[in-house]
Amino acid sequence: MPFLEIKGLSKSFGGLKALSNVDFEVNEKKIGGLIGPNGSGKTTLFTTIMGSFKCDRGSILFRNEDITGLKPYQICQKGIARIFQLTRTFHRMTCLENVMIGRSFGNDPAYGLKQTKREAEDILEAVLGISEEVVFVNGP
Repeated sequence: MPFLEIKGLSKSFGGLKALSNVDFEVNEKKIGGLIGPNGSGKTTLFTTIMGSFKCDRGSILFRNEDITGLKPYQICQKGIARIFQLTRTFHRMTCLENVMIGRSFGNDPAYGLKQTKREAEDILEAVLGISEEVVFVNGP
């Protein structure tokens, strides 16, 4: 069963068709990517899934629940969140500590410091293949 299913999603801005009858699905525990040239609709797609843009037609199903037309905060509460291209980490904190902060909030936060750390380590291992401490330094 798909985790996220997009069916016939369309979004226009005046005469510009940013999305036209988009269909795709994402299965649980899979990592995918969306590529395309500038202006191809990638950001519009994510903004529409997140509820900031209302689609002209089509549907968005998350865990088999129709979330089309919900407000962005309602979609976030269900467990879908968006990060932006210009992200900033917390100054002079390790990669692990940054992920732990992210894992401490949201729809289903980790409970307690030990669980938060264990889950953050699992996330880093799964996504980046790293488990050692990496420190981000943001500016002087």
